[in-house]
Amino acid sequence: MTPTTKKPLSLFLVLALVFFGQAAAYAQSAPANGDNPLFRHLPPDASDIYQINLPAINAKVSWEQLMAKVPAQKEDQKQEWLEFLKDPASAGIDIHQDMFITMANKDSQDSSGYTTFLVHLSDSAKFVSFLRTQVKGLRIFNYPGKGRGAGKDLTGAAWNKDLGIVTIVRPSIHELMVKGQRGVNTKTPPVSPAIAVLAAKKSFSALHGFDGSFYTTDPIFKAGFSDDADFHGWAAQGSGMAMLMKTFLKKDLTAGMGNFTKAMGNSGTRTLTTLRFEAGRIVFQSRVIMTPDAASLTAKFNGRPLNTDLLARIPKGDLLGMVNFHFDPAAIGAILDKAMFRSKLDSTLAPMELSTDKILHTFKGDFLVAAIGMARSADGGGKEPVPAIFFATTLDNTDQFRKLADKLKLLDDSVGMLKKMKAGYALQDNIFVVSKDNQLAGSFFTNTERRNTDFVTERLKDNPFSLYIDIKTLTSFIESIKGEAGEKNKKMLPFLQAFDKIIFTAGKVQGNEMESRIEVKMSDASENSLRTLFKLFP
Repeated sequence: MTPTTKKPLSLFLVLALVFFGQAAAYAQSAPANGDNPLFRHLPPDASDIYQINLPAINAKVSWEQLMAKVPAQKEDQKQEWLEFLKDPASAGIDIHQDMFITMANKDSQDSSGYTTFLVHLSDSAKFVSFLRTQVKGLRIFNYPGKGRGAGKDLTGAAWNKDLGIVTIVRPSIHELMVKGQRGVNTKTPPVSPAIAVLAAKKSFSALHGFDGSFYTTDPIFKAGFSDDADFHGWAAQGSGMAMLMKTFLKKDLTAGMGNFTKAMGNSGTRTLTTLRFEAGRIVFQSRVIMTPDAASLTAKFNGRPLNTDLLARIPKGDLLGMVNFHFDPAAIGAILDKAMFRSKLDSTLAPMELSTDKILHTFKGDFLVAAIGMARSADGGGKEPVPAIFFATTLDNTDQFRKLADKLKLLDDSVGMLKKMKAGYALQDNIFVVSKDNQLAGSFFTNTERRNTDFVTERLKDNPFSLYIDIKTLTSFIESIKGEAGEKNKKMLPFLQAFDKIIFTAGKVQGNEMESRIEVKMSDASENSLRTLFKLFP
């Protein structure tokens, strides 16, 4: 990282931390009528919008607690920004109101990208002093009759007595090449002064405001950003996941998917997310706003409710967790047709004498993976519990499944996939089950005592995808394990004991919206979950 990029990134960190907290007692939420005064200052070309409801967060965690989590800096690193964090008011920032972070062209290499911060000010003079301290050599630009802006390297700012705007630019590849920054044999390539002027102009435009923009007129966006959630987000569907994959896996998993990727990327869907730290639970909710065509296509996945019979058949033992996926297989065919991808897939399957239809007509669409803690048999070396994993799926055509399994060498006793996995299976009642060995898989059918499924909520039943983890039961299971493995796992117990359950549901379509929800239930239902989390991290 070059010195020219360290400055704006340091400012990014400072602002993000400042915005994330201050002393409690000023609790207030965003305007209930959706007319947040900052909406008109959001850049119309921004694809990602994030709002932090500072008053709501401030009522739950004190600034002193937040500061205690800031890691100690090395002695050779400057400490000035930490001094500002100890007293954000000295930077002129009004921490009793909300703030926004926006991003434009964040994934483009051909156009400059922009990250913009919008904050309320209590003292503009202190805000300018704050900027001068963080960005050494900051230049002031005067706009006669309009106001003042500032810029240096990749950072630009504008302000008035009530509002402060900071924009950080990520130059495009073209700009880097033109300015001689690409391929230059130096650790500190120059940054054109024109970029700082551009950043300042962007900030000044946002300060002036944009009347009639999408973010001032769209009813879904305005209503979504006007409730009492601690955090709001607005972005393209799947953009965050794609970025994570590229960052951590160093690979574009959608490469080579051609029309399918293009169809999904151009579907016009947007995602509205909220995060709430409530008493005894954390709730993350996502609403995908789709076009009518996309909603109609996605709704076909909702054709099958959760098959609780698969869960009820699982042999006796404490349920540690489960993953359910239930849908109408015909929906996959419809999506492949829409994306014009079926023919390409069929061409790939043809050498194996298979087709998309043959595969889709093999399964009913119920898939379950469950983990339970079972008592070890006497010949297994003791009575302490051991984890057992069951995979079960329902079949629409058992004969077709056997043919498919033969083509894929799935069940071959000598070289089959399950043999390599050291797993066993059982096939009965149009249900295929995989577990540790054939005997355990077979117990899925010989079990006469059906499991109670009353804990399965309507949300779990109605959403095509669900994840359920019983943290409390899992913690008890870990405590009961003996030996070296048990001692190693027990190091996690102080952390796990703070949680009760994790429930994730996704895929249900209502109107033109598809909802996903993650609920993390805490063991202490009386304490706010944000405070509980802070106690877990010394």
